[in-house]
Amino acid sequence: MARQQHRGKNPSQVDWAERSHFMEAIRAAGEFDDTPALIYADFLEEQGEPERANFIRLQVEAARSWSDSAERRRTVRRTIQELLETHAGLWRERELPLIRGLNWNHYERGLVRTITVRRLQIVVEYADTIFNAAPIDGVCLRDPPSDAFISNTLLNQTPADQLAWIEHPVWDWIQRFDFKGCELRGRLLVFVERARWPKARTLNLSGCRLEDEDLQGMAFGRWEPLTRVIRLNLNHNTFSDEGLIALAESLAHGTEMLPLEELFLAGHCESVWRPSEVPEEPPPSPSLFERLRERLSFRGSRPQETRPPRGRFHLEARGRLTEQVIPALVKLANAAPGLRTIDLSNHPALVEPEVVQPLRDGGIRVSIGMQR
Repeated sequence: MARQQHRGKNPSQVDWAERSHFMEAIRAAGEFDDTPALIYADFLEEQGEPERANFIRLQVEAARSWSDSAERRRTVRRTIQELLETHAGLWRERELPLIRGLNWNHYERGLVRTITVRRLQIVVEYADTIFNAAPIDGVCLRDPPSDAFISNTLLNQTPADQLAWIEHPVWDWIQRFDFKGCELRGRLLVFVERARWPKARTLNLSGCRLEDEDLQGMAFGRWEPLTRVIRLNLNHNTFSDEGLIALAESLAHGTEMLPLEELFLAGHCESVWRPSEVPEEPPPSPSLFERLRERLSFRGSRPQETRPPRGRFHLEARGRLTEQVIPALVKLANAAPGLRTIDLSNHPALVEPEVVQPLRDGGIRVSIGMQR
């Protein structure tokens, strides 16, 4: 039977109003407070859903299992997998409404906490349905259509009502924003000017083809979410020293200490074909039989076979940052005392350990060299 599309209706045995109260409490508790989720598990067991309750408890235990024995961890993982294989389809059909253009992601601590959409407007349009169904705190944007974002040059010509979704209160609940691989070059100004995202903790802008102008716009525009994020991912973009220095120094000159803990700035690493440097050995002299067969055949009418050149694919770094960015990153580290990880992989000018030593002297783990 085809799965039906639901708007504001919960096909589970649990009353929708009761479930929505639990989802709100779980979301408000945050990522590392599992008390409301465990209370919800007890409630589900009382409502006749012991397997679902056990799954929540086991995934919470797995997330906390640093003190358990290896045998217990294996048992928990095995039981979780068995429960998923047996019940996940039914659980998702009962609990997660079908919404066109939206995918419910995997379970975290017993519940779905992130969604993937093709348009951010979907989150606003179906806000009640989404947040009543699950304690969503993360949004991933994938494969957006070409008209999903407004160009910076057209922003002043866009009617205000077409931008109202960016300021919708629904974004006050989201902590994780993942725009990996989306084309955002020249299209970030609308977010810088209007998106406040007061609870943003993770911002993934990896592979968005951001250039210096985009980072400078975020810097001098004082985009508020950047002063609150714990994890900022700018991997595999096309900005250079100028853009990164502007962003880092702008953040470092703020009046408050930054909560930033992880910063990712890895460059491109591409596979490039290189011919072999070893000269090819001359082909062996043909035998008498081969010479006779060649003379008697009609090889003149056949295409001549050419041997492919010898060689192999090599990974080459395509990063654009140089060691000139290090002083700006040191200033940023001084403004973010919790910063412990910086990834500078695949930038050719940053492969020498002494270049990043000023960062390491501050207790920061710095990744350099080729990242495979």
